[in-house]
Amino acid sequence: MDERINRIATLANVSANDAEATREYIDGAPHIKLASLRKLYCELVVQVFDNAKKHKNTPKVLDLGAGEGTVTLPFLELGARAVAVDISNSQLDALRTKCQYFGDRLAIRCEDINDTLRYKSEKYDIIVVN
Repeated sequence: MDERINRIATLANVSANDAEATREYIDGAPHIKLASLRKLYCELVVQVFDNAKKHKNTPKVLDLGAGEGTVTLPFLELGARAVAVDISNSQLDALRTKCQYFGDRLAIRCEDINDTLRYKSEKYDIIVVN
């Protein structure tokens, strides 16, 4: 298995052990809970990133419904810039903590994703709705 996939799978498992609200989310998230789906999910994240990287050195990811960072963190780990959007301040606080080391490569917005989609001038290489 690709080392990046192992790292992403590890990050997904680490995220499963955060605060109670995050645990409740994880319980219903099959891409993290079931090993075969988690492996497929991680492989797809790497494939999507690698494809975007063919066109742009540092791909920009829009993560709609980012929650506590299940998707945002792996893309940051791979080298992307990310905009994480969620309506839940508590979930975004968990994301902020997990992703604090990525500095200016991460923008966090607490807003409805419909509002985000109105920003027609912003361009993204990858858009994820998880």
